[in-house]
Amino acid sequence: EFQQELKGSDMDATTESVKSLFSADRTALLVLFFLSFVYFLENFDRSLISVAPIPYIDYGSYEYSVLAGPAFTIIYTFGGVIFALASFTSRGSDSSNSGRAVSMSKFNILSATTLVFSVSFACTAFALYFWQQVLVRIVMGLAQSLITPFSTSIISDYFPAEVRGAAFGVFNLGTYLSFSLALSLGIYIYVTYGWQAGYLLFGVIGVLCAVLMPLFACTLKQPPAILKESISHEKNQENEEDVKNQGYISEPIRSLMHSVEARDLSSSTYDDTASEATSDRPALNLYEKIKL
Repeated sequence: EFQQELKGSDMDATTESVKSLFSADRTALLVLFFLSFVYFLENFDRSLISVAPIPYIDYGSYEYSVLAGPAFTIIYTFGGVIFALASFTSRGSDSSNSGRAVSMSKFNILSATTLVFSVSFACTAFALYFWQQVLVRIVMGLAQSLITPFSTSIISDYFPAEVRGAAFGVFNLGTYLSFSLALSLGIYIYVTYGWQAGYLLFGVIGVLCAVLMPLFACTLKQPPAILKESISHEKNQENEEDVKNQGYISEPIRSLMHSVEARDLSSSTYDDTASEATSDRPALNLYEKIKL
């Protein structure tokens, strides 16, 4: 019974999370579905080589193993780590930029990487030798290694913590949809139109997505997370200015500040300090505001 209750509570929590996700801001949902489609293209392009054989590649030898394995996977893995570390070290410099500039820079990087892997994927249809296919897979792996980090970062900007898990779940659907369609649609295109058709078709679709991405980003509102961070940064700057401006307090007010501080530290001098400050009550109020 306890396990059933626990399972029921988990289902209720999941249902509430999904409801909250689809009741989120329309802009956030558009961003999520757009990024999910780009992620779908990334995984589809990666897996098509297994269902649309390249005629001059021996799929029973090391050639296919190299193309499907080291030439892509190793570059994809280490490329993502390197770019993640570079992004982390440059994180502090982003705080000096406006929130919209930070958001646009993420979309621009994502657009550039989508363009690179889509063009390289289309070049699969034009490569004539094995070593050219190896270069194509290396470029694809390096470019695609940036898709997931920047996409998840953008999703985090647009979705609050309570629905972020559901948003990532929708985003990760691109993996399973791409594999299933590669086995059905990919094979159909290969049998009907030839081995090059699939590489060209989905390469062109990726290029269109890359071109439209900056235009799409320009129509979006500033992400709530970045907007909140920008407001916090502006408040910190204002507080720093207030601290600097305290250096211009006149000497009578400064003397009063010292007397009130002395009153706070020593109760024995409280009556004397208070009697002296009674005539300067407006100045005392001003000091209290300065302390706040």
